[in-house]
Amino acid sequence: MAKLIKNEKAKNQPCWLIRYTVDGKEKQVTAHVTQTQAKRLLAKYVAQETIEKEFPPPKPTKTIESYYLSFLEYKQVTVKKSSYETYLHLLKYFVNEYGHSHPEDITISLYQEWQSKMLRTKVTATYNSIIRHTRAFVNWLKETEVITKTPKWHLQSEHLIDSKATWLNDKQLKLIMEAADQDLRELMTVLLHTGARIREVIHTPWEQVHTAYIELLDTKNNKSHEKLWLNKDASAIIERRRGTEPLLFNYHYSYVKDHIKAISNTLNIPFTAHSFRRTCGAILIKRGVGIYEVSKYLRHSSVTITEKHYLRLLKSDYINIAQILEN
Repeated sequence: MAKLIKNEKAKNQPCWLIRYTVDGKEKQVTAHVTQTQAKRLLAKYVAQETIEKEFPPPKPTKTIESYYLSFLEYKQVTVKKSSYETYLHLLKYFVNEYGHSHPEDITISLYQEWQSKMLRTKVTATYNSIIRHTRAFVNWLKETEVITKTPKWHLQSEHLIDSKATWLNDKQLKLIMEAADQDLRELMTVLLHTGARIREVIHTPWEQVHTAYIELLDTKNNKSHEKLWLNKDASAIIERRRGTEPLLFNYHYSYVKDHIKAISNTLNIPFTAHSFRRTCGAILIKRGVGIYEVSKYLRHSSVTITEKHYLRLLKSDYINIAQILEN
């Protein structure tokens, strides 16, 4: 309810403060008028509050799904193509749950229920990736004043991530390759030999594919900024596909994901498309390539990330290093 307060500290008298609420926010006006005039003003604000309470303004009809599309448009011009596609994919878990709701209708308890569901159904690394990207989306909603509150986001321990960050051994790789059809086998081989992320090689136009490398473009200016280097095995696959395929690998991400999942279930070997990138790094380290060079080859943002993923392999090298000091 609006209040009338006499401000006796003001230099200019008489001075009255009227505090009232509109759209859920407290506001204040100052009036240098007589007490009678101030009471008349107060009555107007009381009436305004009463009308708003009895006839609240309709809630905006824009849904989380529509804000999601706006957020993707923003990200498309501010981040790399691979980052944009990651947002596109990972945010769908949240949008599929609450896409038809208005953001203000999602209470803190609903956020927590959704996080608990993700925690029960996803492995640690996937869960953390989903939460990080959803947090960025919800923070953007707050920055653009669509919502006023954001939940606390709970990430799992980094130690749990490291314990589940595995790679494939030679026997597993052989079984997986034998179970795949030729197209999928060629894709997995290129992923293994280049250390590429899956979205960096599917839908890649031939103009970006060269004899010694695949050119990765920056979505901000469409200029080359990174390269995937090709060895003889990867180059042979690419040259065999050139001229017969419209794109390097003309597959939708969900197609690759579903086929890999089917092989994983059949062989009872837990792996994803990203496992070939992890395995690439593990093979390089096992063959004596330095951690800094591996980090650069995999295009990690820092060598710290590489160390985290391959900590167990690095620890196993300490014994060999100690033996070098023996006479």
